[in-house]
Amino acid sequence: MKVWLPKLVARAPFTVHTKLIGAFFAIVALLIIFGLVVIQVLSGINRRSEELSQLRRKVGAFRQLQHDTTAQIYGVTSALLSPEERMIESALRQLHEFRYDLERLQFVTRDEVELFGRIKIEHEQLIQMITNVVELTRAQEYKKANDLRLTKIVPLADTLERLTNEMVNRAEADMEAKVDESNRAHMTSRWVVIGFAVGSIGLAILLGYAVSSSLMGPVMLMDERLRQIASGDFSKHVEVPNRDELGTLADNLNRMNNELRDLYQQIEAASRHKSDFLSNMSHELRTPLNAIIGYSEMLTEEAEDRDQKDFIPDLQKIRASGRHLLELINDILDLSKIEAGKVELFPETFDVKLLIEEISGTVQPLIEKNSNILAINCADNLGDMYADITKVRQILFNLLSNACKFTELGTITLDAVRDCSEDAAWLSVSVTDTGIGMTEEQMEKLFQPFSQADIQIARKYGGTGLGLAITRQFCEMMGGDIKVRSEFGRGTAFTMRLPMAAPHPEGDIVSLIASDGSSKSA
Repeated sequence: MKVWLPKLVARAPFTVHTKLIGAFFAIVALLIIFGLVVIQVLSGINRRSEELSQLRRKVGAFRQLQHDTTAQIYGVTSALLSPEERMIESALRQLHEFRYDLERLQFVTRDEVELFGRIKIEHEQLIQMITNVVELTRAQEYKKANDLRLTKIVPLADTLERLTNEMVNRAEADMEAKVDESNRAHMTSRWVVIGFAVGSIGLAILLGYAVSSSLMGPVMLMDERLRQIASGDFSKHVEVPNRDELGTLADNLNRMNNELRDLYQQIEAASRHKSDFLSNMSHELRTPLNAIIGYSEMLTEEAEDRDQKDFIPDLQKIRASGRHLLELINDILDLSKIEAGKVELFPETFDVKLLIEEISGTVQPLIEKNSNILAINCADNLGDMYADITKVRQILFNLLSNACKFTELGTITLDAVRDCSEDAAWLSVSVTDTGIGMTEEQMEKLFQPFSQADIQIARKYGGTGLGLAITRQFCEMMGGDIKVRSEFGRGTAFTMRLPMAAPHPEGDIVSLIASDGSSKSA
């Protein structure tokens, strides 16, 4: 089908409603025309059937006339040969009845008028001759009657029989011609109906294709463009030739694309400014905080040396608050660096089991704070890992500290295994707690920055909601991922998965020492 037709329909300056109504009426018009053609064809078939039926009746009547002619001539001849008054009267009566039947014959066409007239003349002469023979027979002039019969009546009878045969033959020929004509007309009518039906269906399909393409084409283009806009691509415009509501919608979509592009650029600029501001402010805040923490530690030591124990609790609170605030500032600084794309990876080779033991010692005070129990299960084949040890340490610390915060008088379990596949080796670490757990709704916003599972939980347990967001960003940066499963009131399990060998900063492939001491290329 031609591409120009949908474009032609699309450029038509009518509304979508008008185009659909127009297509509907066009199809209805095709159906009406098709119905009229079928009615005309059926009328022609019916007319030809009536003509053929009339010809059949005509042939039957002519054959009957032929039969009656032969029978009556034979009857008259027999009566003349046996000159009984009863037979002569019967023959004369049959001749007069034949005349009456001949005059009542109504199936005479123009080309048969002359032949029919000759039959009537010959029949009148035959009646006249037979009448004369009858009179001679009644006068007992048998020789004259017989001579007249042989010289006049027999030739007239032969002529009349020949003429009736000719009339029958003509009628039969006309009927055969009419049958042939009817068959040809029937074949022609059938092909006309089939052709018109196929043409109507083709036109209906072409019209439907043109209208649907002129409508669905722009809709699909705009749908694809909306998908691109949703993915953050504002570099293109949708080109729609329609001069209807779809064209207006495409113009509005392009206008919205431009406005969103400008807004997105403004948001990106604002995000960069925010990240720069947070980064600068974090550095500015950490300097006095470090001083506060340092002086609080110095004053605590001095108070212990002077045995001024009354000041020590307050000084420890100052130091603890300062450290807590410093941790929050560090989280904000990490997040701002991630958003600004300024976080760099510094991979190195380290022993995974030793790192886990180190972190378990660091997190022990948090474990004891809520009277929890820490259970660590490390596989024997963990071996060495090539990754950014600082970020791996921070990920594990965030997961363990998060479990300690939301668990009281419970158990926190750390399981570490090494998963080996055909192309790579992976470190899989699961941190499972028996704490308060989460609902499906709470897990949906778990990894969003500055977001916590619930307002009441935030008020009770504190925190900024940055730890898990940073953890997820670090996992993805190092080529891994993190998943969570939880049941409300029964605990939560976080599973981190990282490649055992990260790409070298210079693009080289590093060699790792496997758990069995052999060299293994990662």
